[in-house]
Amino acid sequence: MSRFRVDGISYNLRDMTLDELYQEIECIEESIPSDSESEVAVSDAEELVDNIEGGEVEEIVLSGSEDSESDLPLATVRDLIINNVTPITTPIITQVYSPPTWSNDYKPTAPPIFTHPSGVPAFIKNIDKPTPYTLFQQLVPEGFIENLVFQTNLYAEQVKQSSGKNYVPTNTTEINTFLGINMLMGIKKSPSYKDYWSTAPDLNDAFICSLMNLKRFSWLLSHLHINDNSLMPPRASLNFDKLFKIRPMIDALSATFENCLLPNQQIAVDESMIKFKGRNSLKQYMPKKPIKRGYKVWILADKSGYCLKFDLYTGKTNSQENCLGSRVIHQLTSHLRRKNHMLYFDNFFNNVPLMEDLKRHDIHAVGTVNMARRYLPTFKPDRTMNRGEFQ
Repeated sequence: MSRFRVDGISYNLRDMTLDELYQEIECIEESIPSDSESEVAVSDAEELVDNIEGGEVEEIVLSGSEDSESDLPLATVRDLIINNVTPITTPIITQVYSPPTWSNDYKPTAPPIFTHPSGVPAFIKNIDKPTPYTLFQQLVPEGFIENLVFQTNLYAEQVKQSSGKNYVPTNTTEINTFLGINMLMGIKKSPSYKDYWSTAPDLNDAFICSLMNLKRFSWLLSHLHINDNSLMPPRASLNFDKLFKIRPMIDALSATFENCLLPNQQIAVDESMIKFKGRNSLKQYMPKKPIKRGYKVWILADKSGYCLKFDLYTGKTNSQENCLGSRVIHQLTSHLRRKNHMLYFDNFFNNVPLMEDLKRHDIHAVGTVNMARRYLPTFKPDRTMNRGEFQ
């Protein structure tokens, strides 16, 4: 009997006897739906068609999954087998969007009164004798620092096994000191981090020198890790994450930022840029922004300017995405539904279906609009309007 193999994966047919083959076929036949089960499925489909023809169901679109098994390339099928993932082949029924009917007679009503609590939560107000460090611990939890210590020591051990270099393990106190020095360097800037330990009196910083020596700071700077590199999925894998190396930090900070302030009624979503001029596939170029090159971050902010939630943009995906702005809005505001918040955003995010969906979830949105978007009413040109006229 021939042997079947795909990239080292052996199937059950290898070295199988004739009796074992018949048993395998019987097991497969038992998993196939019976005629009665098939008739039920057919009757359900016929009932759906009858309801559509009778006008009982609104317009629907029947579309197969883009990742159906028959359309997948062999390399992707191989990854599905290796990762034990079953591709979705069930057709998806979605309702066709029905555009609104615009009228000059519509009079908008004021949103309900905002009654949900807002401001600093009780667990922060009840901190006994708060200090900058205790408040820092609320935003950067101790569990994250302990993970930082573990992953840094793990990476140092991996380097030792490959190169034979010995090391002195770090601890939470040293990592906190290291983070504090980096924040201080952001306030008191120098051309190079080595200048803070310079022998020149005009560059030397005695306070930083008293906390940590240059050699130890350089070692931490080169060995600091947040995740285990050995567990990183390959680029061809379905589970590949461009932010794998910093994913624990993003998850930890997103959770604490959201919990440390109860949002006011007025909130806003916009994009922000983190300046970066190095080489990285995540770097974006936006010529109209004050910071033209760097990492793009979607931010949900309170009216006080506090960052409630954020998401780092990783660039275009392999699958086509028709409405990136709507996905970002839904992702950042999913926990604010049914609370009558006033949400503000610009014309990059704004579109008619999004505004209607937010309204259904009691999120009252306000935003500028791009006149080239679909489903908008036809406006008169500005040059034909009289002073004081509006539409």
